[in-house]
Amino acid sequence: MIGVELQNIYAAVNSVYLLMPEPRLIHMGGEILIGYGNGRSEAFSEYGHRPWQKGYKDATRERREWEGLYRFQAEWAVRRGARYTAEDYNFMRQYRGEDDAEDMARHRALLKRFARR
Repeated sequence: MIGVELQNIYAAVNSVYLLMPEPRLIHMGGEILIGYGNGRSEAFSEYGHRPWQKGYKDATRERREWEGLYRFQAEWAVRRGARYTAEDYNFMRQYRGEDDAEDMARHRALLKRFARR
């Protein structure tokens, strides 16, 4: 009985991505450079690799992940529409809460391109 109720709740949110944050607000990148007051510094990749470790710079992985993010952002935009499911005020305090027609056309074109693979 509880399983049926959960299915009904899940169906009510009309999404295969229950509780997914707005992916169009996700930005790639993540190399971190830290400078300490004593002059010492450290660097980490987005996965925690250090510069001397294998995987610190991995162009193949980076390209694959960029493509994955863009594909998911496009899929989400086409499924959910132009209006964002969350609010964002970026660094310049410019509100971005909806994709314009050009953005939506770009999302659709990306999905078509990835579907051909």
